Amino acid sequence: MLKVPAIPGLMGGALIGVIIAVFFQGQDMGAILEAATNGYASATGVESVDMLLSNRYIKPTDK
Repeated sequence: MLKVPAIPGLMGGALIGVIIAVFFQGQDMGAILEAATNGYASATGVESVDMLLSNRYIKPTDK
């Protein structure tokens, strides 16, 4: 198995992801940089799903 150091492997994976987003998904570099710096914000309309997909947490309910 090919061993790759962690940092170059992560950077290579991120670069491949950017290339795929630009050429296959039609994203522009501005949207990619926005997601990379500020994170992804989900807008499904279901609050609990949006919180999970947007890297936020679900507050426990008091019963």
